[in-house]
Amino acid sequence: MARIALRLFLAVVLLAIGWSIGLVQGRSREFFRLTINSPIGSTTVRCDGCQLMSWNEGRPTALRELTLTCAGPQSCAETIGGTLAGPLQMASNAPDSQ
Repeated sequence: MARIALRLFLAVVLLAIGWSIGLVQGRSREFFRLTINSPIGSTTVRCDGCQLMSWNEGRPTALRELTLTCAGPQSCAETIGGTLAGPLQMASNAPDSQ
């Protein structure tokens, strides 16, 4: 009887460890940061397979396309960040066929 209880306990512990590892792996995201040197005028950055982050009113907003505008007498440098999208997010962000 003690042997069966020990095996059952070990099975539950191993199941809990495997579930925890899978949960952590599913939530991890790859973050990146890009610095873009753009000429005077508008520059559009489009990301397939990732989500660009923009700060709107103090809150981050995930975008697929971002337009940078440089109005100075010289070229501008802008730093943007984002996360890599998983396969399901990439499928939902696919461009519409026109």
